[in-house]
Amino acid sequence: MSKKGASPRPSAPYSQGGSQVKNLIVGMPVDIYSCDGCGRAIVVEKDSEIAVCPYTDCSTDLYEYSHSGEVITGKASEIFKQQQAIIDTQENRIQSKQERINGLVMHQFEEQKPPYMDLDD
Repeated sequence: MSKKGASPRPSAPYSQGGSQVKNLIVGMPVDIYSCDGCGRAIVVEKDSEIAVCPYTDCSTDLYEYSHSGEVITGKASEIFKQQQAIIDTQENRIQSKQERINGLVMHQFEEQKPPYMDLDD
């Protein structure tokens, strides 16, 4: 997908056969993409995300990047699965780090416990 700059934007997606010229609002910042599947222009509001070509006869998957910088490709359901996998990986990393921190805190607490509190002797 290639990206070009422009200033007008559609007021609504024109995937239902609307004319691009008819839906433009002059002066609004937009990004213009060209679909790798059908070659048509896709006009979207500046900095908005788009996953699939909005034309109903094309629906080619477009490339996006997750917040972690990984390329996400595929149909919407696959994108959700990939994003969920990224979230699960991050949650697991956070959980293991939290467990390690808790273990270090407990170890430090055990070392600083006064001798009279040790009831095992």
